[in-house]
Amino acid sequence: MKVSIAFERASHVNSGTSVDPAELPWPETEGRVMRHPLLHLESDRRGEMTHYGGLILAQQFVRRFGVAKRLDDGLMLFKRHAPYHESDHVLALAYTLYADGTCLEDQSVLQASEAVRRLVGACRIPDPTTAGDFLRRFRTVQDVERLSGVTDEVEEAVWSKLPGKMHRRRKKHEYALVDLDGHIKPLYGVQKEGADFSWRLENSASPTATPL
Repeated sequence: MKVSIAFERASHVNSGTSVDPAELPWPETEGRVMRHPLLHLESDRRGEMTHYGGLILAQQFVRRFGVAKRLDDGLMLFKRHAPYHESDHVLALAYTLYADGTCLEDQSVLQASEAVRRLVGACRIPDPTTAGDFLRRFRTVQDVERLSGVTDEVEEAVWSKLPGKMHRRRKKHEYALVDLDGHIKPLYGVQKEGADFSWRLENSASPTATPL
């Protein structure tokens, strides 16, 4: 007795056969789908292509809320500017973080990009070594508090642009309570990516665990 076995066919998702033909955006005219229209290409030899175009959002934010002036007025870390101001350093570090940087050395990527320099209107951007020298100028708690104060000023300026009801709510509640679950969860294999040792397992041979 023969037993008929139905084999599964491969799904042709990429060819569009799994989609209802009525839902496909077919052209109303006959002919090829790829019609290759006439395009006009312009090349600017002064610039370069960059995948950091999203920095324009941060740049426009800095411009709208006068962040650079607030930083220069609030921070007094330099006796003279040669040529960088306090705001140049702080914003260069902020832009590096915005561009997915994780350390001071990543700032060299922005420094070497002509497109980024033109985007922020700078003839040059501080290199990582200069950025490190700037950070070491924060010698006292007051220096850090001044920077924190500028952050608070910018935050209040942002809240002031929100609708009246939301802004009044922000003024009324000055504190926010965040509850975090701190229990220990053991992790194995690929789950350990990004995890850190907990205080309980730091010196043991047990699996990596991280507080949630």
